[in-house]
Amino acid sequence: MVIIQNAIIYTAVCDAATPLLIMISSGYFKHIKDRIISLNENGNCKLLDQKRCIYFHQRLLRFSSKLAEFAATMLLTQILSTGYNISIILIKLVSSDPDKYKYVALLGTYLCQLFLIQWAPDHVHEESEQIAYAAYTAYIGTYNSNEINKHLLTVIMRAQMPVKFLAGGFIPLSLESFGNIIKNVFSFFTVLRNFDL
Repeated sequence: MVIIQNAIIYTAVCDAATPLLIMISSGYFKHIKDRIISLNENGNCKLLDQKRCIYFHQRLLRFSSKLAEFAATMLLTQILSTGYNISIILIKLVSSDPDKYKYVALLGTYLCQLFLIQWAPDHVHEESEQIAYAAYTAYIGTYNSNEINKHLLTVIMRAQMPVKFLAGGFIPLSLESFGNIIKNVFSFFTVLRNFDL
């Protein structure tokens, strides 16, 4: 019994930790974007503040790339297992089992989990992309010194390739891929349904 409880706790922590770390990274990207915009709006863009912001952006890019490498296998496992579980639950729902409606809540939980796995990386992708727009606005919008403009150009160039999370190193995680995975889950469900299980 204790082993099962430990396995459940370990699985729950692993399922929640990756999207949580991804959302923390997304929040920091939004913070950097807001700092760049506020430095521009204040009118007195100081070189020291700009350098701190750029240094923080570099560290965040390194953190996000390490997180993407670390989470690749875990995210692939979550997507495959969640998709398989959704298909099995759908089979239970179309069966003649009188207690089949008790699986509806579990189906909703798995759909939410699959959505969260896809939404968090999509959100961090959008936030990291917005940094280039904020730096471009700050570069064009003010009459900064040449040194500050060089730093802003560096941020613009680095932000041209936003952070991407790939499940297993080959499945891009986004809301578009969420729709594709749901289609594949229903295809798998129809194949399983054709077999007499």
